[in-house]
Amino acid sequence: MSHNMTTSLALTKSGVLSDNDILEKIESKEIVICPFNEDNLSPVGYNLSFTKFIYSIKNNLLTKIEKDEAANELYCFIEPNDTVLILTREAVWVSNKFNGTFHSKVGIVSKGFGHISTTLDPHWEGPFLISLNNPTSKKLKLCIAEDTEGGTKYNTFVTLILNETLSPAVKLHNNPSSRVDILRDIKRTKGDKKFQQLAKVVDKIRNFEEIQVNIGKSTAEERDSKIEEFKQKYNRFANEIVNVAIEDALEINDDILKRKKWIYFSILFVYSVICLLLIVFCFQANFDSDQNSLAFLAVISSVVIPIGIAVEPHLRSKLLS
Repeated sequence: MSHNMTTSLALTKSGVLSDNDILEKIESKEIVICPFNEDNLSPVGYNLSFTKFIYSIKNNLLTKIEKDEAANELYCFIEPNDTVLILTREAVWVSNKFNGTFHSKVGIVSKGFGHISTTLDPHWEGPFLISLNNPTSKKLKLCIAEDTEGGTKYNTFVTLILNETLSPAVKLHNNPSSRVDILRDIKRTKGDKKFQQLAKVVDKIRNFEEIQVNIGKSTAEERDSKIEEFKQKYNRFANEIVNVAIEDALEINDDILKRKKWIYFSILFVYSVICLLLIVFCFQANFDSDQNSLAFLAVISSVVIPIGIAVEPHLRSKLLS
C-alpha cells in the first residue's frame, strides 16, 4: 500500500467514541475529564452531572435548592416557560482531533423538559454551562442529587457524545470556559446591593476561569504536568469554588427571595386594608343614607378592585416565582 493511500486512510478514520474509546483517549492523554467517574460512562458517551449552580433566566437568580429529608434528595423547581443555565461538575479538555455534541437524557425530557442540543469544539478546556428549559405551563421538579452515606451524589442530566474528526481542527474557538460570561447581565441592577453580591459570586467563578492551563499548547514533555495541573485546578473548582461560591450565592439568593416575598405580602396587605375600608365606608354611607358618598365610593371601588384583581397575578409571578 502506498504512503499516500495510508495517509488518506488515516485521515478518514473518524466517528463516535465508545466507552472503550474514551478510556483509551484518556489513557493516551488526548482527552481529560475531571472529576472522572467510570460509572458516568455510557456505551457512546459520558454523562455530565449537576452542580448547585442552576441560574434562572426568568428571575435573574440562582434557583433555590430544596432538600427532601425523607427521600434524601436535593431538588429544585423550574418555573413554567423558564430557561435555566446549569454549570456542570465536570471539566473537560479535548485535543484538536475531537469534537462533541450534547444530548438530553431520557429521564429529563420525559418529565417535560426541553431537549438539550449544542456542540463541543476542539481545543475546549473547562466545565460547561448547559441550558435547560421548561416549555410547559406548570412547575417541573428537577432532582439534582442524593444524600448517601458516602456523601452527596450528584445526578447526571446530559450526555456528551465525543467524535474523532476526519483531520485535526485548525481554527480555535473563542468561547470562555464555563461560559459564565453569559451571566454578565446580572450586573444590570447596579443600585441593588444584594444583586451586586450575587454578581461578585459569578465574578469569582469567572475570574477562576480566566487563567487557562492550556494543555493543548503544551509539548509532549509538558503534557503530563499540564494534565495534572488541570486536574488539581478542577478538583478545586468542584470542591471549593463551586461549592463555597454557590452556597454563598444561594444564601444571598434566599435574602433576595425573602425581601421580594415581604414586598408582595406588604402590597397585598395594603391593598386588602384599602378594600376593607371601602367596604366599611360603603356600609356606613348606606346606613346614613348618604347617596352622594355611596355613589362616590362605588365608583372608587369599581376602579380599585378590578385593578387589584388584574395586577395581582403579575405581581405574584414577578415577586414569588
